[in-house]
Amino acid sequence: MSAPLSVVLLTRARPGLLRACLDSVLAADLEEVGEVLVVVNGPDPDAHAVAAAAAARQPRVRALEIPPSSRGRARNLAAASAAGRILHFLDDDVVVPPGLFAATAARFAQDASVAAVGGPNMTPPDSSKFETAVGHVLSSRLGAWNMRARYRPVGAARAAGEESLMLCSLAFRADADGPEGLRFDEKLASAEENLLLERIRRRGGRALYDPDLFVYHRRRSGWRGFLTQTFRSGAGRRQTASRMPSILRPVHLAPPLFAVYLTALAIRPSAAAALPLAAYATWLGLETAAAARAHGMRVAARGTALIPLHHLAYAAGFLLGPFFWVEPEPGQRRSTTSAPPMPPPAQAASIP
Repeated sequence: MSAPLSVVLLTRARPGLLRACLDSVLAADLEEVGEVLVVVNGPDPDAHAVAAAAAARQPRVRALEIPPSSRGRARNLAAASAAGRILHFLDDDVVVPPGLFAATAARFAQDASVAAVGGPNMTPPDSSKFETAVGHVLSSRLGAWNMRARYRPVGAARAAGEESLMLCSLAFRADADGPEGLRFDEKLASAEENLLLERIRRRGGRALYDPDLFVYHRRRSGWRGFLTQTFRSGAGRRQTASRMPSILRPVHLAPPLFAVYLTALAIRPSAAAALPLAAYATWLGLETAAAARAHGMRVAARGTALIPLHHLAYAAGFLLGPFFWVEPEPGQRRSTTSAPPMPPPAQAASIP
């Protein structure tokens, strides 16, 4: 394969989202793309039909069906099958701008020490008010602190770690994890890229965050879906910390400590003890005002409720996940929340 990049797109049971994603991929500049590998996780005739239609338009598209697998296992099987020197992983609920793959390949070509490249995943412009509120929570300083760079462009291109990068759109050199290829943990509840990025860093590889390498990523469309996703994020962080304690940062402990503080305050209330809560409420009010200016009061009102619920759901996952979360074994796959179709490729802006 002369072109260096394999686009690796994992999917299951979301044909509408897959179709929108593939439409945007095929509308992009594919000069640096040797193949578009659609990895179908388990029997899924609808996904195969969407992939076949895309292959009829672009022969570089091919489908790979794998047994029902955890996300880490699915990515390992995909990496073993992909032919490119660079593997650009996508989730099936993203839309890519036309210049994404050419710009990603250029970043790798400019610096041989760069092992991974990614950018922010932004809220689609056609999102519902609830989805827009979720996007605001994830991209706000109170909602996500330094991890907001995952969800909005922050700063200039720079060396970064998992706090700024997400696997919904993330490219790796195929040998970044060693000559045997990329290896994702197959038993994590979520965020299987975090351990991989940390291993790559320890090997001397650099991960690069470029705010221009954005995609649009569909947010959860309801309260239950969002809070379940957040719970899984907390559980996944607890799992990764148990495997590699150095990956744990103070920001990851803030939500569980906040939950413990609220519990203690409820048991032993006092004016002095309530001061941190008053400071939190003030910050929340400032975020509400910012959301109202940017998106209107209906979005801001949802965001006001979502931010503390987001923190508490993450805390619950971190503290209780080991008791309630069953790690997916190879051959199993957790259910995926469905979402409405993505915007057409024309709504995805080009990368300058």
